[in-house]
Formats: sequence, C-alpha cells, structure tokens
Amino acid sequence: MDRNKRVLERSLDLGALVMALVIGIAVLRRLGAGYGLYTLLSVLIPTWSSIGSMIRFAVVLFPVFMVLGDWGRRPNVDPRSLVRLPRLAGSHSGDLRELGVPG
Repeated sequence: MDRNKRVLERSLDLGALVMALVIGIAVLRRLGAGYGLYTLLSVLIPTWSSIGSMIRFAVVLFPVFMVLGDWGRRPNVDPRSLVRLPRLAGSHSGDLRELGVPG
C-alpha cells in the first residue's frame, strides 16, 4: 500500500510538472516574456532538487490561470479540459488529509 501511495504522489507531481511546463510555454507566447519567464522559472527551479510537491508550486502560478481563462472563452475548447491542474491540486490535498496533515 505504501508503494502505491508513492507511485500516486509521483504521478500527480509529474503530471503537474508537465502541465505547468506546457501551459508555461503558452503563457510565454500569449502574455509575454515577463509572465512567461516567471511561470517557467517558478516551475523549473524547484525541479533542480526534486519534483516532490510540484503541485504546490504549480497551483499558485497565476499566469497559468490567466491563460486557462483566455482559453475558456474559445468555443472550440472543452471546459472540462481546463480544470486538470486545479483537480490535481485538489486530489493531492486529499492525499495529505489521509496522512493526517491538517488542511
């Protein structure tokens, strides 16, 4: 059971990292160098030590949500696809509650 929990946590962190990087590139193209570099460096700098708790770093990147909001106005974008990062953060906080960490 402990191994499964570690695999789940690693998968969630890796998913958050990939999503933040992909959307970070969109931030760079859509909002300019300032927001783009802020987003990409805020994701890349913590990865130099590990990808643990990557969701914690990715969920506070406000330019990501600015781009997601812009994408949400487009009629050809499925709104369900825009909630992946917040859902990852929510599922990760549920895992922490199971471990007894107060939220």
